[in-house]
Amino acid sequence: MLFGDNVDTLRPDGLQFLTFKLSFNDYYAQDISNKIKSVKFRKIEKGEFQGGIAPYGYKKDEIIKNHLIIDEYAADIVKEIFDMYVNKGKTPAQIADELNKREILAPCIYLKIPSFMKRKSSNKDGKYLWLRTQIGEMLKNQVYIGNVVGRKSQKVSHKIAKVRSTKPEEYIIVENMHDPIIDIITWNKAQERIKSRHITKSRKYDHPLKGLVFCKECKRYCYFKM
Repeated sequence: MLFGDNVDTLRPDGLQFLTFKLSFNDYYAQDISNKIKSVKFRKIEKGEFQGGIAPYGYKKDEIIKNHLIIDEYAADIVKEIFDMYVNKGKTPAQIADELNKREILAPCIYLKIPSFMKRKSSNKDGKYLWLRTQIGEMLKNQVYIGNVVGRKSQKVSHKIAKVRSTKPEEYIIVENMHDPIIDIITWNKAQERIKSRHITKSRKYDHPLKGLVFCKECKRYCYFKM
């Protein structure tokens, strides 16, 4: 059987050459992948924002590459979200409901994220709405105090496109890289409230496989949920 370069795999020397060629191609792909990772890693260490779209509340600087500047309209919404959570005691779900009642555009629509613009929402009216999980993520995002957080995810292998979420201790955090939207006092109060709400539910019985089953991709333990 002939392959590219007229390699006959029915002959021992042809099969040996094909094996060598495939190994070399894999090494070359791995080498390119490592070089790309190295470049991205250096940019992250410098505090350069690597996302394709700026986080809600910011926009990309047209003068300084990989730098964020404040989007005044969206920044006011971000400030209001933190105010409702810290000073008014509202939950993320209540905050999301408030924003939806006022018909404030959800971040995916306001930022015109391509993957969302091409399809309709699963909601009855077809609109994309603010979600409590989205609010929760915003309340924990250090970008709002001027920090750039990198290496939140990592490719599993150069051979596949899948990525895994990295652990918080693996993050690279570079402080004071752009103007903050939220002051540090408000931020700290928000984090304190978030931590206070993370109460582990007590169970009368533990599942026999607890601590033994884990995800093949992200290597984290799996949890039994009713």
